[in-house]
Amino acid sequence: MSFRLSKLKRVIIMSDFYFGPILDYVFGIILSIVAAAMFTGGAILQKRGTEQLSEKGIELNLGNKDSLIAAVKNRIWAIGIILGAVGGLPYFASQILIGVTLTQPLQGTGLLMLVILAVYYLKETLRKQEVIGIAILIAGPIFLAFGGVQDIPSNLPMDFHFIISLIIFYVLCISGIVLTYYSAHKNYKPAAMLAVNSGIFFGMGAISAQIGNFFLELNLGIPSILGVIFGYLMIFVGNAIGTLVANMAFQKGKAVRVIPVQAVGNLLIPVVGGVLIFLQVVSNWVFFVLGLCFQLGGGLLIVRLQAKMQDTPTAETILEKENENLEEKSEKE
Repeated sequence: MSFRLSKLKRVIIMSDFYFGPILDYVFGIILSIVAAAMFTGGAILQKRGTEQLSEKGIELNLGNKDSLIAAVKNRIWAIGIILGAVGGLPYFASQILIGVTLTQPLQGTGLLMLVILAVYYLKETLRKQEVIGIAILIAGPIFLAFGGVQDIPSNLPMDFHFIISLIIFYVLCISGIVLTYYSAHKNYKPAAMLAVNSGIFFGMGAISAQIGNFFLELNLGIPSILGVIFGYLMIFVGNAIGTLVANMAFQKGKAVRVIPVQAVGNLLIPVVGGVLIFLQVVSNWVFFVLGLCFQLGGGLLIVRLQAKMQDTPTAETILEKENENLEEKSEKE
C-alpha cells in the first residue's frame, strides 16, 4: 500500500513538473485575452455614455466636477468603468503567470472586439484606412511576442543605472503627458492628442506595477515597502487619469480611432521600458523591431486619418448649433 502511495506521489510531482508550466502558460494567455475583452467592452460602453452626455450638452473635463458627477450618474458609462476596473483582475493574474512582456502584446486581441462592437453597437462606419491601421496594430503584438522578450532577471541590481533609468522614464512620460494635453487644449488634433495622452498614462501605470512587483520580491524591509506603495499607487493614478482622459477623447473622436491610438502607448511603453529599465533580454531583435514598427506605423496612420476627418461634435459645438437655431427662430418670429 505504501509503495502505491509513493508511486502516486511521484507521478503527481512529475506531472506538476512537466505540465505545471504549460498550464500556467495556457491560463496566462486565456486570462490576458479575457482582460483585453473586458477592457475593450468597458471602453465601448464608456464611449456610448459620453455620446449620451454630449447629446445633453455636457463635455467631460478634468477640472469640471459637475461634468464628472454627470458621467458617474450615467448608467452605461458607470458600467463601462466598472467592467474596465474588474478587467484588472485577470490582467494582473496573467502578469503573474506569463509576465508583462507577453501579457501586454496579447492585449492587442481587444482590437478585434473593438471593430465588432464599434460597428454593431456604436454604429460607427469603418473606412479602408481605419481597417488597414487596425490590422497593422494587431500584427504588431504578434511580432513582439515572437521577439521573445524574457522575464525580468532575478538578480537585477538596484544600482545607479536602475535608478537613473526610472527617473528618465518618469520625466519622459510626464513631459509627453504635458505636451499632448497642452496640444489638445490648444485644439491641435484634440482627439488624437488625448488618446496618446491616455496611452502614456496607462503605459506608465503598467511599468509602475512592475516596479511594485520588483520591490515586493526584493524583501529589503522599509525600501521594499516604499517601492511597493509607490508602484501600486502610480498604477492606480495612471489608470484612473488615463481612463478619464480617454473619455474626453471619446467625445471628440470615434472609438475605432481613439482606442487604437491609445493602445500604442499602452503596449509599447511597458515592453520598451521592460527592456531598457529592467534589462529584459530580447531573443529575436528582428521580430521585436518589426513589432515596434508595426505598432508605430498603425498608430500614425490612424492619427493622420483622425486629423483629416471631422471629429464627432463636442458639447460646445452642439450648444452653438442650438443657440444658432434659437436665434434663427426668434428672428423669424
